Amino acid sequence: MVQGAGSGGCRGCVVAAGVLALLSVLIVAACAGGVTGRVPADVVNVYDGDSITVRYDSGKRAKVRLIGIDAPEMTDIPRARASIDAVPCRDYLDGLLAGKHVLLEYDVEKTDKYGRTLAYVYLPDGRMANEEMLRAGYARLLTVPPNVKYVERFRAAQEEARAASRGLWE
Repeated sequence: MVQGAGSGGCRGCVVAAGVLALLSVLIVAACAGGVTGRVPADVVNVYDGDSITVRYDSGKRAKVRLIGIDAPEMTDIPRARASIDAVPCRDYLDGLLAGKHVLLEYDVEKTDKYGRTLAYVYLPDGRMANEEMLRAGYARLLTVPPNVKYVERFRAAQEEARAASRGLWE
């Protein structure tokens, strides 16, 4: 016996429609950063080799500290001299990020004790700036639990730079 559309034979259609609706919601959420947990922002300033300023789509600005790395510090004090290694580290990060539209990914803690946003920063091509700084030798691994999501990946990038005598490892 064949059931017609009007007699309940389209139960599969209802299930298929529900699945399509769910997929649509997930795609929209992914595009907005909801599924990936990544937030879009524009880089407006590179302060040093591990700190930048971003502007969110809302117009709000935030100072961002790149998670998992440490680079020599620049200074605002006119008579104090930045570490001799600070300028090339800042310049390398500037070359990676200046004026770029990036995605920020948070770990367990979203801010540090100084109120800076803590993030992994993704370039438009998908590379992670934190990891690229380590791979180029312009930063060193800095593990601060509980923000250790990519520590093994970072350790490998640093060892690659050290073995190749790149950047700070020259």
